[in-house]
Amino acid sequence: GFKAVELYEAIKERSDGHALALNNIGIGYERLKAFDKALVHYQKALVLQQELENQGEVAKMLNNIGNIYLQKGQKANDKKLFRSALDNYLKSLDILKINEDKNLTARVYNNIGNTYWELRDFEKALPFLLMLPQALLSEK
Repeated sequence: GFKAVELYEAIKERSDGHALALNNIGIGYERLKAFDKALVHYQKALVLQQELENQGEVAKMLNNIGNIYLQKGQKANDKKLFRSALDNYLKSLDILKINEDKNLTARVYNNIGNTYWELRDFEKALPFLLMLPQALLSEK
């Protein structure tokens, strides 16, 4: 966690391990409901994965960031935060159209559907929620 990040930063190593450590800290903060701290770590991990051109991990980071905005939106009942969640989920989905990961794709579909549901846009929510079984059962 924190020690690993300190070591990576001390030796100026920009690696997948560094990004993974940042992501793990973000997960910890998210579980503690410290959403702003989680967001900072997820965003740092995102930047690093983008620099490393690791598109599959970029998609995961965007999903994680979307989850933070969704939870913050639910807590504050703030449509702007829900829109930020959607923006991140849709960017993740764009990457997943190229870098296939059926489990992550299913999670992103679910998250998009849930976010539209929170926005009370049920017509947009339903197609994403109905894509879940197809995403999980696809051969890709």
